[in-house]
Amino acid sequence: MLAIVIDAAFHGMGIAPIEVTTDDFNRVLAALPGDEAQRARRKFRKAWRKAARNSQGCSEKYIAQLGLGEQCPTRLQKAFRKAEVRRRVRVEAVRYLKRSR
Repeated sequence: MLAIVIDAAFHGMGIAPIEVTTDDFNRVLAALPGDEAQRARRKFRKAWRKAARNSQGCSEKYIAQLGLGEQCPTRLQKAFRKAEVRRRVRVEAVRYLKRSR
């Protein structure tokens, strides 16, 4: 049930669902038409920026893992970013389920 709500939350945000953080996000987006893929990338970046803004006051290790402030993040940092966005979407989905009961 939770997985369905998480996927619905991703679709509601306009982002392709991220199931495994090691997957190449570009491969997932390649299955979408050009304009939808561009929109999904933009929405993901928006969600990532929101997560980055909310990470103020976090440890230096956490900030380094996400690659905050880096022009060219490593593959591992990108994976951490995807995991952080997925975690935040999951938290919102759980809140939604609790409110709807």
